[in-house]
Amino acid sequence: MDQAALDIVTGIALPAAAILISTLVAVGLAASERKAAAAARVEERIDAAFVRALTALAILNTINLRTETVVEPLRELRVSLTLLESLSAKPDSDLLAEWFEAERQAGNTQVAESRRRLQLVPDPLRTEADVEKAVAAGGPVNTWARDFAGRLRDWHRRGASDDALRAHTASARALHAGAGEV
Repeated sequence: MDQAALDIVTGIALPAAAILISTLVAVGLAASERKAAAAARVEERIDAAFVRALTALAILNTINLRTETVVEPLRELRVSLTLLESLSAKPDSDLLAEWFEAERQAGNTQVAESRRRLQLVPDPLRTEADVEKAVAAGGPVNTWARDFAGRLRDWHRRGASDDALRAHTASARALHAGAGEV
């Protein structure tokens, strides 16, 4: 190779190749960063929906049915579970959606049972026994909310196998078996 050809290769071709390689690397890094940022946004949305669900369950766990309505916490729970399901679900599996729906129905059933028990309590409360009955009336919805919150936390932390999701669904369905929609 003569000196002129060598000058062309070292003066033009090598810098051009270096620019091309660095451009390809930069494009690849940018695409990777976009994917990572999108994944982080999805995780943030999942975390936000999870917090909303736990907040609704915390309200239901401590609700006083004599003075508070369950409409808003149940609506918030339904919305947050829908968000969790849409952001988290495997596209080829409906098990998460089935579990969440079964839990929602179980919650409705437990609210109805708590309301039924509350109707048996005298109003106004006159004795210590009346107060105890009023507190115990909230037991079904309070217990369901506490237990579901625990299962939801476990799912969020560790995930759940298909078998575990099926077991959660069966457990929730057992709470509302034979009961109509509230």
